[in-house]
Amino acid sequence: MQNVVADLAALGRFDEGQDWIAKLLKLAPDGSGSYEAAGFYAWFISGRLDEAVAWFSQALARDPGSTRFLKNLGLVYLDLGDPIEARRWLHRSIVLGPESLDANVGMQLLELYRGSEAEALEHARAALALDPLLGPGVGALEFLRDHALATGRSPEAEALYRTGYPELFGDVPAVDRRNYRAAID
Repeated sequence: MQNVVADLAALGRFDEGQDWIAKLLKLAPDGSGSYEAAGFYAWFISGRLDEAVAWFSQALARDPGSTRFLKNLGLVYLDLGDPIEARRWLHRSIVLGPESLDANVGMQLLELYRGSEAEALEHARAALALDPLLGPGVGALEFLRDHALATGRSPEAEALYRTGYPELFGDVPAVDRRNYRAAID
């Protein structure tokens, strides 16, 4: 059902998306995923950041060990311009899950926000090591690639792309929805 909500939003049918969120919450009032979906809708579609905080807090209350929900809260606080509160949630995420992709991505973004490039690079490397194929989807690979290119290490940038997008380096590159931007690079 969460995919239906995303599809409706992509089509500009926002009121219907809100209706589906209400259905999700009614069908699974104890499930954390329904509250996460409501949080994403409030955050990305409606732009109601305070409401997103409330939804993600409810998701976290139902699954207190979720590094993903902690990351979401932290990133909403970054969007709200509150790096102190963002750090509180993102730090808790990395403490709970130092081997969590979500926790490392959240910390990477926080450190970029703070201007701490070395720490951001550390978390981006950790995220990419945890999941080389998902790393591009969360921006870790692109950040590391840009850093390698900016510091004159183009072979390293190419190696990152070979790891994250192996399908682009075959005899016949397979370009798809996930990798088309990398193919253009």
